[in-house]
Amino acid sequence: MKLSALLILLFCFLHSFGQDAIIQFSVVQIENKIQLDFTIKSGNTCNGVGIYRSADSLNFTLIGDIEGICGSTDKNESYSYTDYSPLKNSKNFYRLQPGILPTSGIAGVFYLDLSENEVLVYPNPISSTSAIYSLNTSHEERILNVFTREGKHVYQSEPSRASSFLLPAEDLIAGIYYFTISSENAERFKGSFTVQ
Repeated sequence: MKLSALLILLFCFLHSFGQDAIIQFSVVQIENKIQLDFTIKSGNTCNGVGIYRSADSLNFTLIGDIEGICGSTDKNESYSYTDYSPLKNSKNFYRLQPGILPTSGIAGVFYLDLSENEVLVYPNPISSTSAIYSLNTSHEERILNVFTREGKHVYQSEPSRASSFLLPAEDLIAGIYYFTISSENAERFKGSFTVQ
């Protein structure tokens, strides 16, 4: 058999081997860290898993690894990794490199850290996906109100027990706005944001 034919067969074997090797990959914020959970499909083994993180989903940096033999020839194997120093108040994107198997897809989560500020508008200036995040550890029902610079009331949310409110960017014209987050007529948080 010619060398080129052998190389093509070897490439096809390596390409099909391990394809979709990671069948489950999720990331979630738990208190002040991010936990990654993933499962390697049965029939796939590797020597170590590299854990990579990115702020933009394009440029990844190795932040850790799980050493040793991973996966199993006869059953699915699940693993966890904890990122104890995620990028604060921004999206954290992750991907996995299980040995020579194909790289995983990308999973991302917004990591919220309100240890320095009680309230955060992100992103600001706001876009169609901006939100206001605030502490609500007691899960009390709260309402968001938005006002123009002149004090005109332009928006009131539905009552919510969540720690965030989506901002109605499409309903607001360019300018500076002020907001309050209240519960039972008591103001909890206030701040401002910009619409461009």
